[in-house]
Amino acid sequence: MLCEGLIASGVAGFPEEYSSAEDPGTWRDYARCSSHMEYFGRYVQRGRSHNGVFAAKLMWLQFLTWGADARRYLGSNDETPDIIRSLIGPYSIVRLSREDRLRQAVSFVRAGLTGEWSRRRTDVHGPAPWPVYDANEIRSIMELIDCHEHSWEAVLQTFDGPVFRVNYEALERDYRGTVKDVLTFLGLEATRSIPDPVLTRQADDMTEEWVARAGADLNTPCGRPATESSAPTAFSTDP
Repeated sequence: MLCEGLIASGVAGFPEEYSSAEDPGTWRDYARCSSHMEYFGRYVQRGRSHNGVFAAKLMWLQFLTWGADARRYLGSNDETPDIIRSLIGPYSIVRLSREDRLRQAVSFVRAGLTGEWSRRRTDVHGPAPWPVYDANEIRSIMELIDCHEHSWEAVLQTFDGPVFRVNYEALERDYRGTVKDVLTFLGLEATRSIPDPVLTRQADDMTEEWVARAGADLNTPCGRPATESSAPTAFSTDP
């Protein structure tokens, strides 16, 4: 949703997720590339807006995958942040996270079970698979989220550029205001008004039921922060 607003501004690039070689549906069918190496080479070009600003949306595993691919395709031994800088120059980081890890985990588990990772206002839905509640799976995903969050914090300790932190809850409360705050941080001014987001909230009564059940089963209140015990002892850009 944040990327949608940045793209709509007309000045903040075209932030897309990075696809691994094992996902030809993205690099071949969507990006129209004949090989994954071609897709990697065009990734920066695809992410630029007319004013030359490049943007990318990278979740933790995508960051690792991009770094591994960069070292292989470019024949580099550098760390991922240094390779990014060599390709696009100085850059800033917008760090998006969610305060309510329980709801994040519930959403992740439901999406994995139904295959519906996003929903647009214009989507027409047929009968959807009925997911089965599993407290252990929600616990596992919460631990995974915590691990990824700590990994991001570890790599940010090595980053010498500006970082702007945004949380999902603020974005949901004030969509246009949050997009404007990010643009201000980047030193950019939108060339057109930001429309309502096309992506829409997916939470429903089942979400509320699962959150309540998981909160009781796992003794985890909504809004629980990451656990310190899940922090990795070392950081590596290699998967």
